[in-house]
Amino acid sequence: QEDIEFEQSVKQGLSHRSMTEDACPMKYKVEALLRKGEALSGEGRAERKEPFSALDAEVPPVPQEPPFCIRQDGKTGQPEVSDALLRFLNRKSYETAFKNLYDLSFSFLKTVFCGYASEEELMDYFGLAREAAKRAHLPRALTRLCCLLGRMSVRRLKLSQARVYFEEALATLQGDFRDLYLVITLYANLTGIYLMQKNQEKCACFLDKAAALLMGVPNYVSSTAMEAEILRYAL
Repeated sequence: QEDIEFEQSVKQGLSHRSMTEDACPMKYKVEALLRKGEALSGEGRAERKEPFSALDAEVPPVPQEPPFCIRQDGKTGQPEVSDALLRFLNRKSYETAFKNLYDLSFSFLKTVFCGYASEEELMDYFGLAREAAKRAHLPRALTRLCCLLGRMSVRRLKLSQARVYFEEALATLQGDFRDLYLVITLYANLTGIYLMQKNQEKCACFLDKAAALLMGVPNYVSSTAMEAEILRYAL
């Protein structure tokens, strides 16, 4: 009974929002989102001015690709965050290697990272890398690391912790659609959490956007089992 009442209240909220906030039909929302993505990823787009980073000044001739092995620092005893990893995660647009970071099977646990004893140790490493990305002013690396931390938190059923990471990732992204699959991953996972936590206010804000992305982007990378629920509520 409680779930039925929540579903009805969410749909009423979406209906009311569409009438009071000049929300356009789903078709036009999809088109608007895709136009924004194409504009930001188009050729000749002026690069954004970002804070200088020492990592940006030393670009290796051949960028390192996965897997990245986690190694302990001999002095501190903590995992050493690889500059090559931060460069890899800070790439502007979507690349094939990023698919393993976003997919539903968590394949990055085997294909992107190695040398860790447990998933908890890997999460600790992601936390250290997240702080390093902040210090080095690498926004895209920070966004993807928050996304990974959020996904690992969902895997451990820590939804409130996951929500914080996904919200930080979305805030750091600042509307940059050059990696459209990352955008879909963040919106879908965050909306799924709001549904599971029965957060009616947040659901009303995110459901239509998440559904528009899921329906409007062909061959997107499926990252959450909640996608069917998102579409059911939105439609």
